[in-house]
Amino acid sequence: LEFSLAHPDPSPGYATTLGSLQGLLTRAEELISLQRDLIAQVRGATLQKRNLRRRIRRAQMKHLARVAKGAARENPELAQKFVLRPEQIPYLEFQATARAMLAEAQNQKEVLVKHGLAETLLEGLVRNVNQFDQALEQVGGGKRVGSGRRAPAPARLRHPRGQALVVGLDRDVAGLHLA
Repeated sequence: LEFSLAHPDPSPGYATTLGSLQGLLTRAEELISLQRDLIAQVRGATLQKRNLRRRIRRAQMKHLARVAKGAARENPELAQKFVLRPEQIPYLEFQATARAMLAEAQNQKEVLVKHGLAETLLEGLVRNVNQFDQALEQVGGGKRVGSGRRAPAPARLRHPRGQALVVGLDRDVAGLHLA
């Protein structure tokens, strides 16, 4: 492009082609910027998801399991409903387990509070599970843009001479290539 601008050709087709190329390069830069933004967004959500899972499991779910164990003297089925799964389970499985424990804790709130459940812990668990759901959606749908639209895959932009200008949108390729 720099060469073409520095050495213009007087033909009208040349100016049209040059204008098209400039438009394609501008669009390519927009796509590259979008890719960088999405990668940063997914990385941030991944970190948040990891931290929330750790906090939920090691503090809130562990406390629920201990309280349920004590409350099992009054209601024996509670101990089975608040069993902690291994820490390194898939995120979707963890989400389901956390949601199930939260729902059961809300259903058995009176019994659990009587045996030592802090209501603020339950409120915090609700908040953290909701934040975890949001982070999981951002990561799982992390290639989505705005209101649920998918981000563009590698875009093919047509050059006036029929050449395809390919803009790579994967993590390794962020440049322009003539196809």
